[in-house]
Amino acid sequence: MKQLFKISCKCLALAAICTLSFTIISCSSDEWEPREVPEDYKPVFKEGKTWTYGTVPRSYIGESSSYTYTISGDTVVKGKKYLKLYCSDKEAYGDTDQHYFAAVREESLRAFYILKGEKKEKLLFDFGMDLDVQFEIDPIPTCYITIQNKIPKDFLGTSRLVFYWIYTIKETGMGVSQQYAWFEGIGNYPDLLRRGGHDHPLISCYEDGRCVYDRDLLPLIY
Repeated sequence: MKQLFKISCKCLALAAICTLSFTIISCSSDEWEPREVPEDYKPVFKEGKTWTYGTVPRSYIGESSSYTYTISGDTVVKGKKYLKLYCSDKEAYGDTDQHYFAAVREESLRAFYILKGEKKEKLLFDFGMDLDVQFEIDPIPTCYITIQNKIPKDFLGTSRLVFYWIYTIKETGMGVSQQYAWFEGIGNYPDLLRRGGHDHPLISCYEDGRCVYDRDLLPLIY
């Protein structure tokens, strides 16, 4: 009986180790399982697309400012094609020029990015993730992401899925009550690419010269 108990314990321990290893690999591996992309899926990244985000004032007295991302041109990294993402932010750069910020691409409902000066491709968002499943995205490495709901909503005449999500702090296991969102074909609300930009709301997004999101016109989306 004791021998059987020892064998059972060993099997359970081995299973736990295998499960943990699989979790780490699935979150950090560059080899992602391919998915079928729906015909009506609207990609986030596209040539000429622009996003404007607002910054949070350093005090309640100070005035907020804004910065803009623009996609212009493409490049190839390790045999994969990326679009070039530029940022215009007078407060950060001291001018209004377009500064190269990152390489971005989409595949199988996932978005990836490589920040300027870095070599590793990272996961930005995943529009194929199931509800109530904890997973990781690289902009928030200390937290787990959980999608709570997927709801189609009207964006200036176009139906888009809104993915509402929250995050849980890995170290403490505490969940953050504030809800965040990804908009299909638009991206993150708030900004996830900027360090410390988790509270920078999306103000507007333009595609092919047409406004696809405006915070003032769509106040109830988020």
